[in-house]
Amino acid sequence: MQTVLVILIVLSMALGHYEAIVKRGAMIVKLDRKILIIAALCGLFNLCVAAGGYALGRFALSRDLGEREFFWINIVAGILLLASGLSMLIRAYRSRRLLEHRMDSIDLVHDTILELRLCLYSFVGGTVCGLLSFRMLFVVIAFALGTAVFSAAGYISGRSFGMENGRPALAIGGGTLCAIGIAIQFL
Repeated sequence: MQTVLVILIVLSMALGHYEAIVKRGAMIVKLDRKILIIAALCGLFNLCVAAGGYALGRFALSRDLGEREFFWINIVAGILLLASGLSMLIRAYRSRRLLEHRMDSIDLVHDTILELRLCLYSFVGGTVCGLLSFRMLFVVIAFALGTAVFSAAGYISGRSFGMENGRPALAIGGGTLCAIGIAIQFL
């Protein structure tokens, strides 16, 4: 059950990365090897951030806990997932203007800064997994691989199909996180 929850959390949060990268991919004239560099950086950043979040979650559990505290740990984990999911849903359905401009290739500096901003989801996910005492190695590797793959797929999908598939992906990810946040209360 833990493995399924970790995979669902990682995939849901990786869809947030995917949506942001699809927009960048739609503006690229040609794809090149920089996609692999950005995807690797994304995976590395998310590995470190998820490990930090996991450490924070485990630190919260470092003292002796009674049954009442374990009840509140599930509540806090659910609230963190609900907040992340609602944030993604708001981003998905918020109307905004997009000023489109074409780029010859990927801007490494701008896209790296974008990936650093998106690492907040991995921090929250790592914290939740630490609070729920999931296996650390599996959690951080899943976050690293999930976000790296979805970042690369976002560039390719954005370049091939445009920005239309970014918002539904973000809405699916946010809805899944909200459902997991509620379901954790009953585990």
